[in-house]
Amino acid sequence: MTKIEWTNQTWNPVVGCSKTSPGCAECYAILMAHRLEAMAGNLDNPGRLEYYKGLTQKLPSGRIEWTGEVKFVEEALQIPLQRKKSQTYFVNSMSDLFHDTVTDKELDQIFAVMALTPQHTYQVLTKRPERMHDYCTNAKHQIIEECTRRIVSGSLSQQQKITAISIWADTRPHYPLPNIWLGVTTEDQRTVNERIPLLLQTPAVIRFLSCEPLLEKIDIESIQGALWLYDDEYGTGQRIKANGIDQVIIGGESGPRAKPCHVEWLQDLVAQCRDAGVAVFVKQLGSNVWHQGQRVKLVSDRKGSSSETLERFGLNIREFPGQVEAIAG
Repeated sequence: MTKIEWTNQTWNPVVGCSKTSPGCAECYAILMAHRLEAMAGNLDNPGRLEYYKGLTQKLPSGRIEWTGEVKFVEEALQIPLQRKKSQTYFVNSMSDLFHDTVTDKELDQIFAVMALTPQHTYQVLTKRPERMHDYCTNAKHQIIEECTRRIVSGSLSQQQKITAISIWADTRPHYPLPNIWLGVTTEDQRTVNERIPLLLQTPAVIRFLSCEPLLEKIDIESIQGALWLYDDEYGTGQRIKANGIDQVIIGGESGPRAKPCHVEWLQDLVAQCRDAGVAVFVKQLGSNVWHQGQRVKLVSDRKGSSSETLERFGLNIREFPGQVEAIAG
């Protein structure tokens, strides 16, 4: 299980990362990786925790940062294959699946597992949409070849092979895979402008945004095809509902060094999604919340994530793709 509210499980076939944009500044995964590395050093048989060694470093200032080392955890590939009950996995909560040091071969193996487990849903979130786009637009044959290899190789138990072959025969995967959601982090207007167009150009059944940490007021309506298509052929400027973004996750930054997040930013973003009928999931207000120019005092709610705190500002909204019409109706 996981404490991340918008998913059921985390799955980390890759660990380690490096910072790429302002939203990475207070990355929770760095401190978690540092703790896991310390735990591994205190165990005689650390298992998969062994992979966390060397991923972080303590700077002279005392701040913990990534070293930039990224590791492929092959043993972790078995986890979804061993679970028959449907799960929703956030893929790589401790890394970025499309980090430039993750090889195409490693991506093929990860996508093969996702293809062989259609009972699960996989939420893939990246701050590197260029790599995601390049891989996913050329992935079909790679995934099929890797699935086949995993079925006939010794990397699966006999029972897993039987199950995998049965799944393969019934639902030979096509691309885009129906159980994979693709998303990008958009923490400010610059990343909105740069990342959303690449996400929209990437084949996916479900596309989502993580606007966390939200660092400024952002306008996603301005991106053609994200929420709306604008028909200017006859100069009418007519808006047409776009099948672009299916869900927007919103949250302020948490932690002792959290940057300010204004309630009005969240409310405006919710209004943009409401107007377009797009699912909204408000995760938290963050640890440094402002409303109408005043700092909001959070009592026993360090991340501003309690239903009571969110309800105070009309932001207790937690929707998933496919739910909006039912809720509105």
